[in-house]
Amino acid sequence: MMSRRALQVVSRLTVEKLAKAAREEREGRVRTRILAIRYLLQGHTVPQAAQVFALSESQLRMWVHRYNEEGLEGLRDRPRSGRPRKARTGSPRSPGQTH
Repeated sequence: MMSRRALQVVSRLTVEKLAKAAREEREGRVRTRILAIRYLLQGHTVPQAAQVFALSESQLRMWVHRYNEEGLEGLRDRPRSGRPRKARTGSPRSPGQTH
């Protein structure tokens, strides 16, 4: 069985400043990531934080690495390649429906 190295979160910001950043963040996904980092800094484990914030452990580890390297900006979604999704307007239509 492979043992994992303990994951270190770099204390770029205090727990209080992370809480403030989470309150001010408009994007829900980014807010969740900030709160998960804060939770880890409070002494919780990756499996505990992953369960509380409904993330996989590997996702959470990726976000910790990005936070360690880039700070809060690392918790934002990066642009994706390909065509952007179409915005939905109005009510969904059934196939073949004209009005």
